[in-house]
Amino acid sequence: MEPVEIEAKTLIHKSKTPSNDYVINPYTGCVLGCAYCFASFAGRQFGRSVKEWGDYLYVKKNAVELARKELAKMPETKRRGTMLLSSVTDPYQGHETKYRLTQGILRELKAVE
Repeated sequence: MEPVEIEAKTLIHKSKTPSNDYVINPYTGCVLGCAYCFASFAGRQFGRSVKEWGDYLYVKKNAVELARKELAKMPETKRRGTMLLSSVTDPYQGHETKYRLTQGILRELKAVE
């Protein structure tokens, strides 16, 4: 399956889970398509149905750049909050070897320590 490269407008989002302050998803969709995955709803922003889970992957090709910019604008107190990497996608699926978004985002998070 060929992924679809997109330009994301934002990357770091306020989390809706009680255990995390922020969430970062470098991809939307997942090629693994695990039947038990709770994240199959994630593609609805692209008009994808739950049944299509595992058949698409949107790559936020500017994710590392966005992480750098958004972290730089974020007050230090907020940067110290908990950040969940990939709440609705696998951060190390096969396409990560080409795009290295997860690796780049982790580097950016480390740089603001």
